[in-house]
Amino acid sequence: LIHQKKKFQTFDLTRRNQSFDKRQTNKQTIYIITMMKVSSFSFLLFLKITMTAMSQLVFAPVTAVRQPTCIYTIQQLIAMEDSSDYNSLREYTFCSNTLNKVADLNYSNKFFLRAGESMPIPLRSNLHIKCGDDGKRSNNCVIRGGALQLDGTNYYGIKRNSQSVSSAVERVDLDLDGSTIENVVIEGFIFEQSAKISVWANQRGDITFKDCEWRDITNAYAPFYFDYFYPQQRQYSLDVNFDSCEFHSNTYPGGGAYPAMIVGTGEQNRITLERNIFRDNDYTKNNAKNSVLIESAGPLSMKRNCFNDNNVGLAHAASYYNKNTKNDDDTVAIISDKNYVNTTSV
Repeated sequence: LIHQKKKFQTFDLTRRNQSFDKRQTNKQTIYIITMMKVSSFSFLLFLKITMTAMSQLVFAPVTAVRQPTCIYTIQQLIAMEDSSDYNSLREYTFCSNTLNKVADLNYSNKFFLRAGESMPIPLRSNLHIKCGDDGKRSNNCVIRGGALQLDGTNYYGIKRNSQSVSSAVERVDLDLDGSTIENVVIEGFIFEQSAKISVWANQRGDITFKDCEWRDITNAYAPFYFDYFYPQQRQYSLDVNFDSCEFHSNTYPGGGAYPAMIVGTGEQNRITLERNIFRDNDYTKNNAKNSVLIESAGPLSMKRNCFNDNNVGLAHAASYYNKNTKNDDDTVAIISDKNYVNTTSV
């Protein structure tokens, strides 16, 4: 009996343990099922909220966005221009707040590039360059120093064919190889501290400067020099236009008989100035009594310009253009309309 009782008790304990384990297993199963129900409910609730929110969204149509591109250096411009078709319009935008330093000439009259310096900007037909997307001077693209900043000549920038020019026909043919500077537009640049010449051009065509600035040029004898000359074909000319530009704080270094800031050397050079400001320029240094700011041997047009506090020896502008030369048009020597002059010395 004792053995049976112990056996019963042992069996009963085993049964109770099995019953407890079963209850625990049932509890765990219920817990897992409950959690699954809660998780399923949460997921369904999250999915419902997400779908409701997405149904209220308004999606804009996908459109291609043109990323703004700009260049930082003159050397980049030169590299792209070397492989360009000059008969096609090329438009380049310089990045805002950039500074480009231009190289000087060595004793052999060749450009010597130091670290961080570049060659002059080459002027070629159908070239448009601007500072910033809107081409405004306030975007602060500065071209500093150098013997020559803008090159429209056949000496450095524009190269001719190796054949000699012996006739007018050959000259016209050569003009087609990139030796003209037609349809050139420069917008919103600041040029400063040129050592010799800021702009030099001797090829036929037309150049327009818009909202540009020239300042602190103190060593250049003629900062602007335009000397296209080809008497066999007088119908061609170099037309240079300054529109809404500013010239200030420039000084003549002394020397020379008739110094000037802007020079047009012959009748085939036509200069137009409109809505420009000339201020605080001193061209009387070293007793330069015959100095002027603008000197032209070709047609000169000046409209709505302001001359303020400039020191000049002879006059602000002088034209030596002779209307009775072989030109058959009705061009007059000088057009002056609504210009304002206030000077301390004239």
